[in-house]
Amino acid sequence: MTRSSPIFTNFTAGVFSPLLHGRVDFQKYTNGCKKLENFIPLKHGPITRRGGSYFVAEVKDSTKKVKQTRLVFQ
Repeated sequence: MTRSSPIFTNFTAGVFSPLLHGRVDFQKYTNGCKKLENFIPLKHGPITRRGGSYFVAEVKDSTKKVKQTRLVFQ
């Protein structure tokens, strides 16, 4: 038996919460996704890659050890 995967043409429903996984009766189920990393969904359906990072400035004293922390958006 052959297997096929559906083609996703838009992501207008955005990212679903874990509570909606498997709810195929939900009308927007085919337009959403489970996980979307490093992409930004646009208004009209497509997704685009998020921008990268860039060098801003040197640290105050580069002779000492510097601790790098993760930036978390909330």
